[in-house]
Amino acid sequence: MTSIAAIKSPEAAFLATDTAHLKHNGKVHSFGHKIGTFEALKLALAIQGSSGMLQLCHQALCERFIVFTQAELLRAIPDALREARRRQADIVPQQEATGHNEAILWLAFWDEAFNCPKLASITTAPMACLPGQEPFTLYENDGMLSPAVDESLIDQTQTDPDKLFAQIGQLQRQSPHFADFGIGCGVGGSIELVQITQDGLILETVHDFGDKVGRKLP
Repeated sequence: MTSIAAIKSPEAAFLATDTAHLKHNGKVHSFGHKIGTFEALKLALAIQGSSGMLQLCHQALCERFIVFTQAELLRAIPDALREARRRQADIVPQQEATGHNEAILWLAFWDEAFNCPKLASITTAPMACLPGQEPFTLYENDGMLSPAVDESLIDQTQTDPDKLFAQIGQLQRQSPHFADFGIGCGVGGSIELVQITQDGLILETVHDFGDKVGRKLP
């Protein structure tokens, strides 16, 4: 399970995730990016679900286009996610009946047509956290913290994005909502933040939890 913090301001779209890949027993398998970027298009993707589906979705997009515009990419994402879902089910068919092959794809981008930051999401199945959102349909949104946190604990006066998203990541790590997803879920490794503005895209690490491969998250 990947933590997601998606927030936008008038000047930028922000998307943050953790970097821990966990086994079903809750131990850390490895660390790695959970954000995929298209720098030239000022667009970033992150997935909640099997981490392999992000790579499969990226592959499906690159198979469809050699060179593409932002508008073409956005139109192609539903079919790319559908193809990624099919390939993921081929890889782990034993999980087909459990829902483990379902996912939410989160997008942050600078909309070239309207010259403003935007956030969006698309799912492979109905999701309780996104009521009314039809599968394989791209919906714009104003942001999401998943798992949810007590927003009264967030320093609303914080103007440094690095410090703000580091704080959100630490609150998500402590969130009781992860208990709803099972023992193979949690926030760990580090918090990576992508910031997208009219000038481009920046991906950086804003917090490190100090977790170790082979150990369970605290």
